[in-house]
Amino acid sequence: MNLGMYLGNRRCCINNIVNGVTGPQGAQGLYGPIGDIGLTGYTGAQGPEGVTGLCYRGAKGSVGYRGPQGGLTGDAGPPGPKGTAGPYNASVNVNFSFTISNGQSYSNSFIELTNLATAPVSNTISLTSGNYVIQYQLSENWADLNSVFYIEFYDGVSTYPYVFNPTNSSYLVLSANETNLFGIGNDFVNLLSSTSYAVRLYQKTTEPGTTIPIGGKTVYFSITFTKLS
Repeated sequence: MNLGMYLGNRRCCINNIVNGVTGPQGAQGLYGPIGDIGLTGYTGAQGPEGVTGLCYRGAKGSVGYRGPQGGLTGDAGPPGPKGTAGPYNASVNVNFSFTISNGQSYSNSFIELTNLATAPVSNTISLTSGNYVIQYQLSENWADLNSVFYIEFYDGVSTYPYVFNPTNSSYLVLSANETNLFGIGNDFVNLLSSTSYAVRLYQKTTEPGTTIPIGGKTVYFSITFTKLS
């Protein structure tokens, strides 16, 4: 029999435990380790947008001082040499009008209108030899839907040259309305002589068996010569 265990057991049972005042608290022990950070929660809904604040423009600043002026303008340089003059193509013109004598007419054969005038016609022009571009205009106060026309230059000896050539049916067809005839044209001529030329006008109708009365009618004509060489 174990007397030690028996005696101790009996002693605890018979001792009276005294309950008195609680003693002072002992020293606080060390903090334990910090735990892991928890998960971040969801972002909440955005609140309503506030009212826009008032806007003010600041006062305009003063104008800065004007900067210094640049340097003086330099003297003008000397004028350059005069350029070479280009060729000058002088133009000359003759224009005239005349009334045709009473009783005159034309048909299918060319007649010279300037030879049927009631008075001498100022239809001469002085030209030097060379190549010319010509422009001319014709107006007549009668009607002929089939009228054709050509020009020749007479130097006092012979007719030279033709503007259009009636020998090969090359001539100007005139435009017509109920009461008038009109024609404009241009051409190139070569004049071999430096002299005065009479400008002669010729006309006919191409309608067979037709006679065109022109007595008392008026012809207006103008021609310009521009020399090329």
